[in-house]
Amino acid sequence: MIALIPAGVILAVALAWYLIQRARVASERVLKEAYGRIPDEKQEMDRVVSYHVHAVQANEEASYLDSTTWSDLSMDAVYQRVNTCHCSVGDEYLYHILHDVATPESTLELRNILREWLSSDEASRLRLQRILVNIGKQPGNGLGSYVFDPVAKRLRHDWLYGVLAMLPLVACAILPLSIPIGLAFLICVVCLNILVSVTKTSTLESDLEALRYFSSLVHGAKRIHRTFKSRLNDIGAGVNLGDDLEISLVPYRRRGGVLPGSMNRFAAEVEVPFLVLKAVFLMDLILYNRTVDLMIIHNLELQRLYEIVGELDVAVSSASFCASIPWYCNPHFEEKNSLRIESGYHPLIGDPVPNTVVLENDCIVTGSNASGKSTFIKMIAVNHILAQSLFICCARTYSLGRAYVISSMALRDDIESGESYFMAEVRSLRRIMDECKKQRCVCFIDEILRGTNTPERIAASTAVLRALHQTESLCLVASHDIELTRILEGVYENYHFSEHFEGNEVAFDYLLKEGPSKTRNAIRLLEYMGFDKQVVSDARKMLGED
Repeated sequence: MIALIPAGVILAVALAWYLIQRARVASERVLKEAYGRIPDEKQEMDRVVSYHVHAVQANEEASYLDSTTWSDLSMDAVYQRVNTCHCSVGDEYLYHILHDVATPESTLELRNILREWLSSDEASRLRLQRILVNIGKQPGNGLGSYVFDPVAKRLRHDWLYGVLAMLPLVACAILPLSIPIGLAFLICVVCLNILVSVTKTSTLESDLEALRYFSSLVHGAKRIHRTFKSRLNDIGAGVNLGDDLEISLVPYRRRGGVLPGSMNRFAAEVEVPFLVLKAVFLMDLILYNRTVDLMIIHNLELQRLYEIVGELDVAVSSASFCASIPWYCNPHFEEKNSLRIESGYHPLIGDPVPNTVVLENDCIVTGSNASGKSTFIKMIAVNHILAQSLFICCARTYSLGRAYVISSMALRDDIESGESYFMAEVRSLRRIMDECKKQRCVCFIDEILRGTNTPERIAASTAVLRALHQTESLCLVASHDIELTRILEGVYENYHFSEHFEGNEVAFDYLLKEGPSKTRNAIRLLEYMGFDKQVVSDARKMLGED
């Protein structure tokens, strides 16, 4: 019987090895199938903003996309389309960098090199993906606040927790001298410490979750360093990512304290006794402050650690995005604020019609309803953002001047504040004007000042567009107002989209053409949508068409 024990152990080890390998193969198959596909999973956007919000607060002088432009361009949807990150660090870091159109070219070069490496080296990509998956997703983990302002997270009066943690030992020391007094003191101290621990940790639960996730991040970063150090040092772009990652990990490899996250993983095994022991000695509270102190002292290393893991996860995600779209290119940056696009398209459109254009001056794009003019300028705006944040463009070739991206498009009135639609437009245009005076911009305006009467709209729009033309910025305007094309001829270039009717059906080719629009389709669309013939006839009479 005893002789069978070694055989049983060998069999158990072999079975465990087989199951591990089988799980690994299944995991790799899932990762391979998901790569290069349009992501199905959608993030809850309010749970990926923490890192960006705290980054903006910590660097108020930085020029990030504002919320109006982000909303105008449906950048939440663009983020969802690009994002296939495997951990929450990547989710939040991608959201942040998509706001940063002033990313240094050296960083853009690094992102391009990382993306190309992971696109071409499947084995390395799969190893990295497995590590990132193990770091895990914990949306809304709150770690971003620790990355930028750990001082605000530190518990006050930490000396008190140290004193309370020593009291059970003092009670035990009294027991040999007087069992009744020592026992009574011990019971009181134990009850007090458990009460303090339960009360305080209940208010700190979200903070403890953040540190548990931080523990997973550190563990994953160590594995990345062990696996890819030499390759990361050979990346180029003027950085040694492997050495940077090693330096950023040094403070968090200390054995003097155990992070709350790893304590909880052990606690899951021994359950209640260990939980009671933790509460009696206030271990979570003491270790919480100890970890926060490390973050305060070594905050730059913490920020760099987060950035490196974020960059690697974003590199995998952007490589998958590039594999999922019809074609893409790396942008070419020019000194002047101009634009050259060959076969550009919008990444959110499933079967896009590409357009080619060269712009060295401001332009007005006119056209009938639903002809594609708004989508065209949004296509350029989104590609400007992708070019200056991820070094990717949805086009065959894409040349641009570095510039801040700002827009005024999807405005609405605000009933609660009592602000009318027109006031919202004026406020939005004023912010564009102010920004264009501060720095070089590329600005996108859809249906300028449509919230007021026609004579004043034309006069005010002309004045605003002339003022924008006098700045160093590039201005692209989509409008129904043909009058603007005549008034601003020679100041703004003119392009248009058009349609044609095939019987009772309206057809759009969505191709950009030079010159102002010569067609109108509003009344034909009334007829197409089945409006009463008298309504259509009256409308035509007013235009003198009947």
